[in-house]
Amino acid sequence: MKVGIVADLHCNVAGLARALSIIGDVDELICLGDSIWEYR
Repeated sequence: MKVGIVADLHCNVAGLARALSIIGDVDELICLGDSIWEYR
C-alpha cells in the first residue's frame, strides 16, 4: 500500500498539483491540515 502525505496547502492549488505529480499514484492520500487560508 502506497500512502501520500501532504500538509500546509493554504489554498495553493498549483502547489498541490505539483506535489501530487511528484508523489504519483497512491492508495491513500492523507492531508495533515492547513488546507485552507481563512483570511483569503
